[in-house]
Amino acid sequence: MLDGFFMNSPALMVVVDAELRVMKANPAFERRVGPGVVGGSILDLCPPADQDRIRTVLGECAQHGARSFGASLGLAPGEWVVEVDAERRLLLIMIREGTTRERLEKELAAAQKLEAVGQLTSGIAHELNTPIQFVGDNLSFIGDSLREIFQVLHAVERHETAKVLLTEHPEMDLPFLIDELPRAVEQACEGVQRLAELVRGMKEFAHQDREVTPTDLNRALERTLTVARNEWKYAADVETAFEPLPMVPCQASAIRQVFLNLICNAAQANAERNERTGRAKGSIRVSTWSDGQAVTVTISDTGTGIPEAARARIFEPFFTTKPVGKGTGQGLAISRTIVCEQHGGQLDFESELGVGATFRVRLPLRPAAH
Repeated sequence: MLDGFFMNSPALMVVVDAELRVMKANPAFERRVGPGVVGGSILDLCPPADQDRIRTVLGECAQHGARSFGASLGLAPGEWVVEVDAERRLLLIMIREGTTRERLEKELAAAQKLEAVGQLTSGIAHELNTPIQFVGDNLSFIGDSLREIFQVLHAVERHETAKVLLTEHPEMDLPFLIDELPRAVEQACEGVQRLAELVRGMKEFAHQDREVTPTDLNRALERTLTVARNEWKYAADVETAFEPLPMVPCQASAIRQVFLNLICNAAQANAERNERTGRAKGSIRVSTWSDGQAVTVTISDTGTGIPEAARARIFEPFFTTKPVGKGTGQGLAISRTIVCEQHGGQLDFESELGVGATFRVRLPLRPAAH
């Protein structure tokens, strides 16, 4: 299983022995430096001026354990993260290209872009809200009016004059119209109502509140499920079990982001198992309860489950079990930071391979002191 992670990881990964000879390189590494690296020295791929320092640091890693440090691969600076297999005297090196400052600048630019998109989304949702409201009001008026008109028609159609009119207009199927028109208006009203709920959810997600405020987590979950509907509706049926909850002091937008990450992960896990087994749909269950000290939210899926070898690293930044191009390995790491570090809560999970996984978010009812 670990070999699968190594070969499919988008990160540059290489295994070297005690003499720093390359024993194995993943495809991402070979795409970066070219094929034929196995058997050569990792130092040959580094700038000459940096080779002595890299040799020394890797030697220290072999003796004292894992660490990370800044070094260049070719001419590209990056961060080298080194894990040690002491038994076989091997070093696993993962290289993230770009300096810390460059990565922070990229993350800041991405955050600013997301904030701008959020503002734009909020504006669009606000503009959509007014026409949705008057379309819904007009449809309700039409539905009420049709019911009254049809009541009159029912009374009139028994008279001879009505029978003559119906004979003169045989193309008009009055009984059909009486049955179907109210139903069509009702379905249109339901569609407008769903659209209105989606717009309200978009507005709440676009609102970036950095202040800790009392938040209704049941409502936050309902809004998140609405916004994420396109992610889960083809992969799973969703069941909710919400108990009445006290208001929870938290940064609502950040907590909604955690819920969104977990629900999308559950949907993707179900979709992967559906594809493997030919199953039509899986299921996602979202539950909430409170014990007086904290509120607990669980999000369970019937997906593929988490491999045993991956469980210890599931919250690490950039670590992912998803195929290349399907995940960045950031969602769970960010979620744990939000829940544990920013809110003083807990985020953990249980999983059985081939059966599914349950993620549990626990948020205290008293704001975190930090």
